[in-house]
Amino acid sequence: MSSIYILGGGGHAKVVASIIKRCGHSVAGFIDPDKEDIFLLTNDMLALGIGNFKVRKEMMYKFGHHRFPAIVDPSAVVIGSVGNGTVVCPFGYVGADSVVGYGCIINTSATVDHDCTVGNYVNINPGVHIGGGTIINSSLYIGMGNSIIHGQSVEGNIKSK
Repeated sequence: MSSIYILGGGGHAKVVASIIKRCGHSVAGFIDPDKEDIFLLTNDMLALGIGNFKVRKEMMYKFGHHRFPAIVDPSAVVIGSVGNGTVVCPFGYVGADSVVGYGCIINTSATVDHDCTVGNYVNINPGVHIGGGTIINSSLYIGMGNSIIHGQSVEGNIKSK
């Protein structure tokens, strides 16, 4: 059983804490990302409990000498791969041969179908469905409930409908 610190303290940090516990690990504590990490040891593991993709990117750089494991809820299905620091929330799905970068959020009931490429620091909000073979550039926000048909290339943020 591992102990993981969570960067952040808001709503997303609470979700990440519950996923960590559901995975059988413990939460070592919450860290204010604006504070120095002087008390952390280099081998301490950190999870990103921050919803904003720009801040997640800054925090992965600031705390880059620590390990950021992927945090995947037990109810999620990951057949493809997800990068370090990525959080896959309850009922998330990452399909066969899909690659999700690091520092991403695959939020509640979001699906990334087969053969997709999702860049780093992408926030895929609840209920988003991404069709097979789609490419999502890094540092993007895909708003709640959106659907992207297969084979698309997404280069800009997509707001909720």
